[in-house]
Amino acid sequence: VEVTPGDFMIVTWGKKQLAQYARKLQDLGIPHEVTGGSALEQVRELKLLADCLQAITQPENPVALVAILRGELFGFSDEELYAYRRGGGRFSYRARLPDDLEEEVAQRFEAVFKRLQQYATWLRQLPPVPAMERIAIDLGLPHRSLVQAGGDVQAGSIAKAFQMLRAAQVDLPSAVDL
Repeated sequence: VEVTPGDFMIVTWGKKQLAQYARKLQDLGIPHEVTGGSALEQVRELKLLADCLQAITQPENPVALVAILRGELFGFSDEELYAYRRGGGRFSYRARLPDDLEEEVAQRFEAVFKRLQQYATWLRQLPPVPAMERIAIDLGLPHRSLVQAGGDVQAGSIAKAFQMLRAAQVDLPSAVDL
C-alpha cells in the first residue's frame, strides 16, 4: 500500500505548537496544510507588510518609520539614520530631506520616502486589499518568501492571507482599520 502525506492528519490539543509542526514538515519537504491555527502569524513577509502598513498609515510615528527603515525591507544602517537625524531630518516619510546629507544617503532616503508616499496614495485611492497586494508585490514579499526553504508554503500562506482579506473586505472600509 502506497502512503502519501494526504493520508495523515496531525491533531493537537491546542494551537500553540502548530507553527512548529508546520515548520518541521516544511523543513522535511512534506506537503502540508495548517488549519485552525495562527500559522499566518508566523509568516515573516506578512509581519514585514504589517510593519510597513503601520509606518504608512501613521506618518507621524517616528518609531514605526525607523523600524522599517532599519529593518530588512530597506536596510538603513544606524550611522545613516543618525546622519539623517543629526542633519535635522524628521522621521516622517512626508518630511523634507536635510540639505547636508551625503548624496548617496540622501538618494536612498529620497527613493524610500517616494515609495512610501506611493504606497500611501495606493491606500487612499484603491480598495484596501488591492492596495496592500500592490505594496506587497512592490516590496518583493511574495518572491522573498519563495527563495527560502519551504518557500512554496510561505508564498501559499501569503496568498491565503490575501484571500482571507478579500473575503472580509466588505467589513474593511480602509487600510487604517486593519
